[in-house]
Amino acid sequence: MVVTIDTIQHTVMNQLLFTGKDKSNNREILKLLLRTPKPLSRLTISRGLGMKKTTVHDRIDSLSKLGLVEKKDEVPAKKNKQPVPLWGLAPFGLWVTAHEPILLGIEKCRRTIMDHWTKFTEIYGLDKVRTEEPAYQPFTNWLESNEGLLEFLDTFGSWPLAGEIAAFGTFRQMIDLGLLRRHGALLPILPAVGEIECNLGEWVMSAGPKNPYLALGEIASKHETFGKLDSVLRKVNAPIFKYYDKVAYEELVEKLSVPLGKAIATKLAVTPFYTDRKMPDIGISLENLAFLSPDSLFDSGTRITIKADKVSVETFDPDEINAEWKEYCELHVIKDAGKSIRTISPRKVVE
Repeated sequence: MVVTIDTIQHTVMNQLLFTGKDKSNNREILKLLLRTPKPLSRLTISRGLGMKKTTVHDRIDSLSKLGLVEKKDEVPAKKNKQPVPLWGLAPFGLWVTAHEPILLGIEKCRRTIMDHWTKFTEIYGLDKVRTEEPAYQPFTNWLESNEGLLEFLDTFGSWPLAGEIAAFGTFRQMIDLGLLRRHGALLPILPAVGEIECNLGEWVMSAGPKNPYLALGEIASKHETFGKLDSVLRKVNAPIFKYYDKVAYEELVEKLSVPLGKAIATKLAVTPFYTDRKMPDIGISLENLAFLSPDSLFDSGTRITIKADKVSVETFDPDEINAEWKEYCELHVIKDAGKSIRTISPRKVVE
């Protein structure tokens, strides 16, 4: 779970709200406010739940101080015409009910967020953007799912539940973060969903087929308006990317030269590892160097190991590897849980 102010606050308040003598009353009040479309007075809450007026008064005061309920409106009393406050769930209160299964608030959060997402989509025409692989619908499906919605709420807190403007602002921020993620930024705020994960000792794909923020970044990059942000980011990052790639090139040549010699190492260092690579020339060496990481097999489906006498490549799909790399590398085809099922020798022998 991504740690936000709301998640920290919820962890602390969980001990206050749902433990001790008041937990039942707290839950009943939140459930009543959750399922009632209009804000309620303390008297109406008392009658609806069969609670003492003093209990409701005390609980509303406590829940208000904790930020779970708030005064939505007020009406004049029938007799003395004094203002009577009407209470409803605050955005953080709705956020909390989504995280407490017994309160069943996740459905209301889903309707709220998806209504805003639909309008935001219409404003920018996101569902009309064409991408090489489906991106909009998978992202929308993720956002609408229980897992995706809770990850979204854990990442951005209760703010997107505060109203249309707040939700739209959050979605705009998401697109910016998606573009940054697409350009390789390390963003601890975003959950590592849709990645390969270890489950009971075996490495498997997690529930999401792709990281939703990468899908959102892909949509933005192909969007008529947001694509301009993508271009600007590319230009801004170009100088430092060029430097990183130069450093990576020198390191990769040095490592590959040990088993393959300088000439072949120089050639492979600037040769795309995958046949379908469509990135600019800058970044090839940096990308190839990343395959030397111990985690590369489970991050990208491929890992390169350089030894004194050979270069070995572990891969789930040998057909996606560039033929020039296959000429000089020993391939180990991996199946499911990381076990090699066959070995393919290099096509050329390095003398």
